[in-house]
Amino acid sequence: MYELAVKHVLESQLNCQNLTRSGGTGDYGIDLFGQWDLSQYQRAGKAAAGALAAKSDIDLASDVSVLVQCKNHSGKIGATVVRELGGIYDYHVKTRTARRTTFMFLVSPEPLTPSAHAQLNTSSIPMAHIRMSAMQPDAQDVFDLASWSGAKVGPVYLNSKSRRLLQGLDVEKHLIRRQL
Repeated sequence: MYELAVKHVLESQLNCQNLTRSGGTGDYGIDLFGQWDLSQYQRAGKAAAGALAAKSDIDLASDVSVLVQCKNHSGKIGATVVRELGGIYDYHVKTRTARRTTFMFLVSPEPLTPSAHAQLNTSSIPMAHIRMSAMQPDAQDVFDLASWSGAKVGPVYLNSKSRRLLQGLDVEKHLIRRQL
C-alpha cells in the first residue's frame, strides 16, 4: 500500500506522470517508474541555466524520467541502501543522455543515517531522498487507498548532482513549499 501512496503523492504533488508500479519479485530494484514534468518549474522571463534546461533537445515536460525505490522501514535508511541504488540505476540507465535525464528517488518515512546522507550527496547519480510518512488504515477496507491516512511529504533532499542538473529551475523552491 505504501508504494501506491507514493505513486499518488508523486503524481499529485510533485508533478510526476505515467508512473507504473513494478514492485515485487523481479522488479530489479525499481518500485515505480515514469516521467517527471519539469516544465512548470521554468522561471518566468529567465533562461534556465542548468544542465537539463540548457539542452534544447530535452523537453522538460516529457523527457525526464524517474526511477523510484520505496523503503517503508521503521528505522533510518543506511548507506548500503544508497549504494545499492547506484547499482540499480546503472542497471537501468545505459546511455549518456539517459544519465542526464533520469533521476532516482528514494522514498521512506524515516531519515537517512549520516553515512547514507554523505553517500547520497557524493553520488554521481542524480538522486533525491523524499520523506513520506507511513500510513495507517482508517477503515476496514485495507485494499482501498482512500481508507488510509498519512502519506504526508516531509523533507525532500536533492543531492549535488540533482541540484546541478536542475539549476535554473525552481524545483527546490517548489519542493520546500510542498512540505507539510
